This record gives sequence, structure tokens and C-alpha cells, in this order.
Amino acid sequence: MSNYIHMNPQLVDDPEFQEKPTWAKAIWHYLWCKCDFAGFAEANWRVIQVICNVEEPKTDDEIWEALEGLVVPVKGTALAYVKNYIQTARAQGEGVSNDAGAHIKIYKDMKMRKQRFKVKDPMSYAREHNPDLAFHKLSESNKSKAKEGETDKETPKHLFDVLGIPYEGYVAWNEREKEASKSVSVSDNNKPVEVNSYTQQDDEVEDIFPPVEQEQQIDSVSVSSKRLSEDQIPEGMPDQSRPLDSAITQQDHNRRLDEGYFMTIEGHYYTPEDWGF
Repeated sequence: MSNYIHMNPQLVDDPEFQEKPTWAKAIWHYLWCKCDFAGFAEANWRVIQVICNVEEPKTDDEIWEALEGLVVPVKGTALAYVKNYIQTARAQGEGVSNDAGAHIKIYKDMKMRKQRFKVKDPMSYAREHNPDLAFHKLSESNKSKAKEGETDKETPKHLFDVLGIPYEGYVAWNEREKEASKSVSVSDNNKPVEVNSYTQQDDEVEDIFPPVEQEQQIDSVSVSSKRLSEDQIPEGMPDQSRPLDSAITQQDHNRRLDEGYFMTIEGHYYTPEDWGF
């Protein structure tokens, strides 16, 4: 089935898209139609320019610049990632399930890109550039052995394992942002202020806090010194700023990091000693 029929009709009304040169729109259209279910496409610009009838040859840098906002390069490969493709063409904004055939194909294509084309973390591209999508968690049936007609290499559980997706799935990025924003309030001058930050309004009630609270604050500062630097975290670990496991709160996540733990791609926590270094 052609990818063309799943294009985003609202994109042509986007002023940023309208300002793109005609040849760049043609290249983007080609990539949209040729990318796999996960949004990855080969970025052989020399061949693509011929196919798209680009009259004056462009350099690679010129093409990437013209496609900014629509397509991103995949680090360490000759691939391009078409932004919002999964969300628009495959999931239609409903989230990526673990049982629909087209959605399983998304995971299979990611696995192929990782194993054959050495894409370090294909899932990170899908999440970053389809921010409104949730990737659903595995059901109990999907955690079990292969169903009839499936091989172990085709099961959702196997694909989740290869891609480092936690069994709890991933909520949409914008939902994570909403959770993070709950820790921020707005002052009278409409500037964001951290809920726990000290303001001038605290002056009148400062004495109500017992000394124990102050001691706890001092202890938390000393604990934070145990947090590992980026150089101390094993290579290949995910962004440590937020938990991958939806059952772990941001507060618990921060506490574990402050105690000297780091988070793995499965969302588990280990100390350097546990990891063996």
C-alpha cells in the first residue's frame, strides 16, 4: 500500500512547509513514499535528486538544510528519518499497539535498522519525532510464548527486548511534559517558579519549619554529590533525566540517581558496583 494516501493534509497549510523550495518538497515527498513503517529511508541524495528531477544539483548540506523540520539525519548511517511519519501514516494519532499487524511491522523495521544498518537506538527517533504518540505496554498474553504461526523472533516480547522498550511501554512525550509541569507554579507576575523554591512570601512563615526540615535539606545536598557524572554512566544508557518505568515517580527516580544509581535501557537501576565496574 502506498504511503501517499496517508499523508498529512494539514502539512500543506503549514507556513514553514510552504516556504520550502519546490525541489525540497519533491525530495520530502519521495522519502515519505519510500520510507519503511518506522519512518527510516535511505538518503542517497545523488540518486534521489535524479528521481525527483532536481534541475540544479544540490550538496548534501543544502538538502539537509532545506529539509529541516521535516527530515532528520540518522547518526552514523546513510539514513534519513521522516518526522511524524508513524504518527500520521501508521498510527493516525491513536498510539502504537502491540497487536495490530501494521504496528508490529513498525517494531520489526526498527529491529532491522538496528541489527543490519547499525542504528544505535531506533526507538529514540520514533519517540522524539512522534511526540504525541504513546507506545502501548505489553499485555500478559504478549509476554508469553509465541502464538500459533509466530516465531520467537516475531513476538512483541522479542521485539521489545531487542529495542530496549520497557514492558510498560512509553507514554507520549507530551504527557511526560505535563507531569513535569506539575512541579511548577506561577507567581503573581506570571513567571514560572518552582513550588519548593524560596520566595519573599516565605519571610512571614519561615519560623514554622522545624530544625529537622533544615537538617533534611542539608542531607539531601550531601546525597546529591553521589550522583554519577555522564562519564561514569555506562555507554549506551538512555537519557537519565526521567524514568522509563511509568510506575516510578520522578521524585523516586531523582532520589535513586542522587544515591549513586543509574538507569538502564530496561528502566532498571544499578550502582556501578552492581554493573561490575
